[in-house]
Amino acid sequence: MILYPEKLLQKLGFEAIREATQMGIQSPMGEEHLMSLAPSSDVVTIRERLSRTDEMMQILQLHEGFPFEGLYDIRAAVKRSRIQGSILDSMSLLQVGSMAAASRKLHLFFSQRKEKRPYLAAIGMRISPCKELEDQVQQVLNDSGEVKDSASNALRTIRRSLNTRKAELRTTLDRLLREAAKNEYIGEEGMTIRNGRMVIPIRAEFKRKIQGFIHDVSSTGQTVYLEPVEALHLNNEIRQLEIQEQQEIERLLRELTDAVRKYADPLCLNTELIGELDLIHAIARLCNRMSGSIPEWGSATLELIHAKNPHLLLKNLREAQRVVEVVPLNLSLEAEERCLLITGPNAGGKSVALKTLGLSVIMLQSGYAIPVSDGTQLPVFDRLYVDLGDDQSVEQDLSTFSSRLTWMRDTLKEAKAGSLVLIDEAGTGTDPEEGAALYQAFMEEMIQRGVLVLATTHHGHLKIFAHDHPNAVNASMEFDPQSLAPTYIFRKGVPGSSYAFEIAARIGVNRQFLDAARSKIGRSKSRVESLILELQTKTREADLMAFQAGILLKETERKKAELETKQKAILNEQTKLRQKALQEAKNIVLGAQKQVDDAIKQAKKSGGDKEQVKNVRKKLKETVTHVETELQEIEEKRILEVSGEPPIPGDMIRFLDGKSTGELLELKGKEAIVFVNGMRMKTRIDKLVKVTEQTQKSVQPKVRVLSSASMPIPVSVPPTLDIRGLRLDEAEKKVTRYIDDVIQTGLHQVEIIHGKGDGVLRKVVQDHLSSRGTGIKKFYTPRWDLGGPGVTVIEL
Repeated sequence: MILYPEKLLQKLGFEAIREATQMGIQSPMGEEHLMSLAPSSDVVTIRERLSRTDEMMQILQLHEGFPFEGLYDIRAAVKRSRIQGSILDSMSLLQVGSMAAASRKLHLFFSQRKEKRPYLAAIGMRISPCKELEDQVQQVLNDSGEVKDSASNALRTIRRSLNTRKAELRTTLDRLLREAAKNEYIGEEGMTIRNGRMVIPIRAEFKRKIQGFIHDVSSTGQTVYLEPVEALHLNNEIRQLEIQEQQEIERLLRELTDAVRKYADPLCLNTELIGELDLIHAIARLCNRMSGSIPEWGSATLELIHAKNPHLLLKNLREAQRVVEVVPLNLSLEAEERCLLITGPNAGGKSVALKTLGLSVIMLQSGYAIPVSDGTQLPVFDRLYVDLGDDQSVEQDLSTFSSRLTWMRDTLKEAKAGSLVLIDEAGTGTDPEEGAALYQAFMEEMIQRGVLVLATTHHGHLKIFAHDHPNAVNASMEFDPQSLAPTYIFRKGVPGSSYAFEIAARIGVNRQFLDAARSKIGRSKSRVESLILELQTKTREADLMAFQAGILLKETERKKAELETKQKAILNEQTKLRQKALQEAKNIVLGAQKQVDDAIKQAKKSGGDKEQVKNVRKKLKETVTHVETELQEIEEKRILEVSGEPPIPGDMIRFLDGKSTGELLELKGKEAIVFVNGMRMKTRIDKLVKVTEQTQKSVQPKVRVLSSASMPIPVSVPPTLDIRGLRLDEAEKKVTRYIDDVIQTGLHQVEIIHGKGDGVLRKVVQDHLSSRGTGIKKFYTPRWDLGGPGVTVIEL
């Protein structure tokens, strides 16, 4: 990714992100990877980076026990080991062994997660375990880097002899010291070592009283350090054993160095790969601290949802308290919107909005999860050009207008489609009209090239440009006109006011002076500012209404959920009732069956006597009648329990004392008029039960009859007729036939859909309805939401 100018990462705050990441780095190799980290524009690289970060964040969040410890930079030691005959010191070898152990653990960790963490496993599986080298180091060296006695049999024997001789020497010197002290030849100092040999301190005037060799004299000259003759041979043996010990240690270290030489290439690769994992681990830790997430990226749409400035967020985390309020930014641009111009008062959050976008882009394309909410989308940019102006430059390296022109010149040379340009305070530093014209021309050129431009400004000419250009859009950072304090809320489509006069009045500037100043800017500009203020006020009111509507919607959804829960409970209860009714019916049928069986047995025993058979038949008939009656009562009881509500006109009904079904036509008090088997009948409402969808299997189908010939003729007619697209003669025939059928079936209301068009079909329908003598009660055009002039509703 091409970045311009050179200090861009520092200006947008990425260097602060790098410093925060460094706090989690555990090795020099990881630090090197971090220092060279830069945003990429390669899609494959970005996908790998973000996928690895996401997987590592999950590992840390789920506490999977990532084995990341004992990391050292062993590259120099491995390089020295390549020299034939070289010997590495024990601490270097201990670090090599530690890295070998870390390599083994990491390789095992990712081999167990190849499918779950594929992107990290692609690194971890390339790490060589080096188990043999790890074991060799552990066999020779302890955790402090000292060679173990058990490293070899020879070393064990040498050290055992050495300890024995040292014990004998101490015994001898203790005896000589006691004798010398008895004769007052020494002071309070005990035995010590000089030139690698055990000696005793003797007062200078008595040095000839004890036979031996003087190895040293105190600084005052009052004490000499003497090796007694009795200790000479012991010291010689000890010295010889120490030489043998050192030779054996060197031999062991040489063997370990040879082993390191053997593993030099995999050790160097492991060190590089572990450094890469170290960086990913540190990035993931930081992203988790910021509650970062990986949004959809690579789309043509730019949409930030609840995006927080990572630099400000880290500042609060570092101070362990809220230093500044980080207000989330909601910013969206469609693919055709190539220029966004943000206006508003100073210190209103315009520059922070630019930096939030710029820093989010850099972090995402560097492999960081960013603090945004679900739904966020960011394109991948090939180039990023940033002009932060005077006040926003960290080191004032663009402090003059000429330097800004230099930036503009270089950007015009290089910027192309796929670039992002961020400009703060466009048009400042020179004559306002000339500056605005210059930056307007620059933005038009960028739009033409397909570059995405976001800029902040105070210039009214640029507001007009953003309003008039088809690919540009105005925006503002909200400012509360009552308190004259910024809210830091982003408003797309609404230009911002500078609030210069309002702020001046609030801090006590003379009102007459302000009135005189207002008169200088002209009526049109003053009117525009007033309109902007009015628009912002209405926008806030609309937001408040939307918020309140949202609350009502949530309450409605809550009540809907409660009703659905109750409905489910009712359905469950209905199922239980049905099961109970079926069980009762089953018991009745089983009882009747037994009675039939008993009757048959009795008939057989009687030998076929006519009178007896007659009695059996009578009993069977009574049993069948009884079963039918009980089943009917159970069914009626179940229907009443299921339906729960009395029928209303239009409902399908059934008589409680029979199987006849029909339609309830009218209801007058407790008297009901029903249509059953082609006849209108009067009955009491308490003798009827509503037939629900759950009882349709036990109810006869709904039938309409034509009674002119006293013959029941079933007719099925839909409640809607669609004649759109028909010729006039076809439409008229179809309408005539349809209305005839409707009148025969007894439907109360139907609709004819003829469409709006030029109104010809509508006229055919309504002319036919007007010409009919009987059967039509009225017809009319419904409301717009029910079809409007495209539909005619007919009541029969």
